[in-house]
Amino acid sequence: PSAYGPKWDQLRDLFDEAHGLVNEYRPHQARESLIRLMEAQIARSKGETEAVREVGGQVRDVLDGLKGLGEKEVGVGGKRGGVEAEEGGQEGMEKQGGEARRRRFELKRVWEVVEEEVGEF
Repeated sequence: PSAYGPKWDQLRDLFDEAHGLVNEYRPHQARESLIRLMEAQIARSKGETEAVREVGGQVRDVLDGLKGLGEKEVGVGGKRGGVEAEEGGQEGMEKQGGEARRRRFELKRVWEVVEEEVGEF
């Protein structure tokens, strides 16, 4: 009890020193935390970029395959599938309507193939 004052002052000084050390460490800790956060963001960005490149490659492969199919389908003189639509009369209009339906069916099938290869968007 008689040494209360000096001991209390020593304890207060110890706590002040500890507080000062903690405050001195904070900038270092903040810098290290920021470095880790930025490294994680870079790694995530690289992963996303690689995933986009892979999907882009898949899309290119699908489109190249479709291009190959289109080249096989178009024959000499621009005939598609060996059938040339007439431009006049009722028969020509029916063939053009059938051609439109066939084209819609082909486009639908193309999208089905793309979804199978790449997955849903």
